[in-house]
Amino acid sequence: MFFGFLAIHLCQRSKLLWAALAMSVGISIKMNLLLMLPGFLLLLVKGTTLPKQIFGVVLMIGVQFLVAMPFAAAGYSSSYLAKAFEFSRVFIHHWTVNFKFLPEEVFVSTGFAKLLLGLHLAILFAFAHLRWCRKDGGVFQVIKKWSIASAVSVLPLVGVTLSVSKAKKLDQRGNLDPNYVADVMFGCNFVGILCARSLHYQFYSWYFPTMVYLLFSARGEGGPTRSIFGS
Repeated sequence: MFFGFLAIHLCQRSKLLWAALAMSVGISIKMNLLLMLPGFLLLLVKGTTLPKQIFGVVLMIGVQFLVAMPFAAAGYSSSYLAKAFEFSRVFIHHWTVNFKFLPEEVFVSTGFAKLLLGLHLAILFAFAHLRWCRKDGGVFQVIKKWSIASAVSVLPLVGVTLSVSKAKKLDQRGNLDPNYVADVMFGCNFVGILCARSLHYQFYSWYFPTMVYLLFSARGEGGPTRSIFGS
């Protein structure tokens, strides 16, 4: 989680390429940082230009190749890939936290895994559309703005030059607000925790440092935040 929090700090300082490097190093150590990846990609889209977005993704993939090189050189490339990114792994039912109430045969079933994946994606979309992209008009407006901004980035490569004022009007990206960065990354991580089948007690360390912030950022009159923390 150190590299995850480092990536968040770097995003808050608008150093997204360095954040991409930190994220990828963290993922190479422990795959749980993949839970933050959708949120990070959203920040990358909203906070950088298309060339930097491409470079950031290539940088993240490149780190994974560098980590895999010693194993590939020793002839264990297939074994490394199979175990380093073992998405099908299922922990013993005895250790589950979220789904202790389910029978073991349901817990280990492929159908339940697919249900959780669908639920995970649905909740992420709901958060993105209704919270993280709300001020932009929703997810589809962000995609539209990203398409326009990407076109603005590519136009000079094909010999089309826009005035500075016109380019700024079309490309409305800017520095990311630190609170917004924390909201996206912490929220994205917690949604992943909520939908994780293979979750046992030690994984509490993945999210407990973020809970105070998430509770305080949960706005609403008379909500649990006010009840727990007072005025």
